[in-house]
Amino acid sequence: MRIYKQIEFSQEVAINLTAEDILSIFLGETGETEEEKVRMMLSGLNDIACFLKGIPSLIIDRLNNSQKKVISQFLREQSLRFEPVIEGITILEDKDA
Repeated sequence: MRIYKQIEFSQEVAINLTAEDILSIFLGETGETEEEKVRMMLSGLNDIACFLKGIPSLIIDRLNNSQKKVISQFLREQSLRFEPVIEGITILEDKDA
């Protein structure tokens, strides 16, 4: 993932972040406010969504079934993390509705 951040001499720079770097941001080790963390998360998710939507089916069709299974399972697991929760109960949409 790549984020953009202002540095002291007002120059915008691109930096590459590792999973550990991202975790340290969200654990509060870098000084961002909760609002900034949410904004960064939404921006990152938007980048991911644009990337995924931009992958042509022709490229996906070139993956073997094992690759597709690993990717599909990972994306499914991650999407479940964002399901709405009310008082400890995860709200899943009714597939028959």
